Amino acid sequence: MPARTLVLSLVMALAGGAIVIVGGAGVDIETAGIVLALGCSLAYTGYLVATERIAIATNPMTTGLWVAAFASISNLTYALASTSWSLPSGGLAPLRVTAMAAFTAGAFLCMMASLRRIGAVRNGIIGVLEPLTVAVLAAIFLGQPITATVILGGVLILGAGAIATIVGQLRIREPDL
Repeated sequence: MPARTLVLSLVMALAGGAIVIVGGAGVDIETAGIVLALGCSLAYTGYLVATERIAIATNPMTTGLWVAAFASISNLTYALASTSWSLPSGGLAPLRVTAMAAFTAGAFLCMMASLRRIGAVRNGIIGVLEPLTVAVLAAIFLGQPITATVILGGVLILGAGAIATIVGQLRIREPDL
């Protein structure tokens, strides 16, 4: 059974993520969206746990680059099959494509390294930073306001990440799921 502080961290992360998402402007919650979100979370949980178990003996750089390469191939295959793709245009197009590839590979590298360092459970809790990151990037690039609910949710998410990291240093063995 996970430590109580780890469970507290999970509850804080989920509450913070929900507050950030629901507190956003123009959010319509539908049953299909809830079902798809729960299905996605189950798939991601399985992915993290399986990756942690399988890739433990591999260098995070190697695993991250292979995962990024196959994710790119999968996305390209889907785009070609659905004819819903277009190439970037303009003088900076090659630079933009290269930057997308580098950032994708970097994200997978960081995730693989964190799986090794803190495990799947804590990695999943810290992964709840995504809605907060989207809110901050929307404020920077799209001029979306940062509301009090986003700040409250962000504080809960950041606190959850800090607690999950501290608990990770206190416990040596990852709890079985």
